[in-house]
Amino acid sequence: MGNRVYKSSTVNSVTTERKYIVDIVGKLPTILCELDADDNDSLTNEYVYVHDRLGSVRLVAGYDGGDFFTNNLYMYKPFGNPFTGNTTETVYNPFQFTGQWLDVEIDQYYLRARMYDPTMMRFTTRDPVFGKLKDPLTLHKYLYCVNEPINRIDPTGRSYAILEPIMAGHSVNPFAIAVTATGVANSNWNIISYGVALQRTILPVMAIVMVANRGNSPRQMQWEQDEIAAGNYMGGGGPGWWDRLPKWAKISTGIVVLTANPFVVQGIFELGEIVADWIFGDSDNEYPEEDVPPEVGPAP
Repeated sequence: MGNRVYKSSTVNSVTTERKYIVDIVGKLPTILCELDADDNDSLTNEYVYVHDRLGSVRLVAGYDGGDFFTNNLYMYKPFGNPFTGNTTETVYNPFQFTGQWLDVEIDQYYLRARMYDPTMMRFTTRDPVFGKLKDPLTLHKYLYCVNEPINRIDPTGRSYAILEPIMAGHSVNPFAIAVTATGVANSNWNIISYGVALQRTILPVMAIVMVANRGNSPRQMQWEQDEIAAGNYMGGGGPGWWDRLPKWAKISTGIVVLTANPFVVQGIFELGEIVADWIFGDSDNEYPEEDVPPEVGPAP
């Protein structure tokens, strides 16, 4: 299957053997544990990983039974090389840039089909995928994410992945959960049905966003550059993709309206009424203008 399960390396005449336990159940094989030649592992403590939007590990925190404490801090340059002055490590951690396995002996990332060198900002072997004639950068055999590592990842070493469809799915999911929770809190079956219907649109929304981003036309690329400069696009330093939630929610809701039953559509309107009450206040609890009690002044 091409997954790394064994490694032997010699440094200063000392040979080290390592074995790897690999999870192959999902679509993306993942290294779960590293063993020495005697099948001993180094899993002596538990740690919590904090990731950024690319999946890069930014913080590793330990737990002593009462409090969390920081062990490792990471800050990366766009292509994955660490800022040495802003990166500290007190415990061994091979999972770093985009959450992938770093081979510390050669300072390269294991991306399944091939190794990636963040210092050179290139893969070290040729791309097994030919690429697309209409997208010339994909024809380059060694480029990492067609020179756009801020918004793309390549965990397989075969083709980059655009993050916006992934973020669209991840954004619709909490929106659907929030809608369902609102329906439960208000004992409203129509709103609950709306939330369940939203959950079913995650994959269609991702597909729509993927098709919309296909081709990277000059107009689309200029729009992305303008958004990055304004700090509003993914990776631009601002809230970024959270600002796009209303757009993705509209797409998801549009799919629901086209495919849902009347109860779900009614739930959309009822949710709107609840949200309006949250924003503008419940008009039923306010005095009509003509019924407002007069102010009581001091006795003459």
